[in-house]
Amino acid sequence: MLGPLAANLVAQAIRVRVAIPNRLRAASHVVLGMVLGGSFSPDVLNRVAEWPVSLAGLGLFTVVATALTTWFYRSRGMDTITALFAAAPGVMSGMIVMGTEAGGDERRIALVQSLRVAMVVLALPPLVVLASGASAGVASVESSAPTPELGWDLLLLLAGVLACVWVAVRLRLPAPQVMGSMLASAGLHLSGWVVTPLPDVALDATLVVLGSSIGARFSGVTIAEVLRLLAQTLLAVGALLAASLAGAAVYHYWLQLDFWAALLAFAPGGVAEMSAIALALDIDPAFVAFHHLFRIALIIASAPLVLLLLKRFHRS
Repeated sequence: MLGPLAANLVAQAIRVRVAIPNRLRAASHVVLGMVLGGSFSPDVLNRVAEWPVSLAGLGLFTVVATALTTWFYRSRGMDTITALFAAAPGVMSGMIVMGTEAGGDERRIALVQSLRVAMVVLALPPLVVLASGASAGVASVESSAPTPELGWDLLLLLAGVLACVWVAVRLRLPAPQVMGSMLASAGLHLSGWVVTPLPDVALDATLVVLGSSIGARFSGVTIAEVLRLLAQTLLAVGALLAASLAGAAVYHYWLQLDFWAALLAFAPGGVAEMSAIALALDIDPAFVAFHHLFRIALIIASAPLVLLLLKRFHRS
């Protein structure tokens, strides 16, 4: 993921236009959800009882972090709507669309959101590998050569995933490709109907597309535009990562949660990117994905209410 991301950023710097088709990006999210769902097990269900406290803490952290980051961007000259949707660590595309519809500056929201995800993706994997001794590239998916008998459950998995993704899109759920695919895959794996793991090449291809799509979001953006927002975004993301480290430490010592899993769950990256890092480093991907989906759902659900309150405040 880091290689294609860096390559695309270099391409932008030398003014080479790059783009990732939306369908290819969506397909990569579907595959990622399938792999994440395969990491769920009966043991994961037994551990859900441990998660309400960490989910509540993540919710509080998200609210406070978004409020403080919004204030920070406002103090740097952004209008309130643009600052709010630039600060919210939710679904990047969702924040851009909702912020634009609410009257925010689409280009600034897109730039800040893209810089946030790119910074987190570039910073966290080296940090985790160097500090924890984890091995990069060790996915939690076992390679196996599918036999004719086992091939049928992959077809069942694909059919179930496509059906759930279609429903998730229709219901306008947050991150529908990841959420729908993960729920279907988790259900089929937990039931025992699907036992064949996806080949490693599926996850490898997904990581390439994810890294490329992050870099491609900077297409057409001038270096001057990026530099204007780079310093303040670096400060904001640095503060959020520091707070994420502190939160992970608290949960590690208080709830005995794995420190690196808690860090990836708190980190202000996208659900696809943080879950992919957890998979690649074999760090409790089910825990990380579940917490990021909770945070996204919280942000998506509360955004309309926050907008309504802002409009009433301005009228008064």
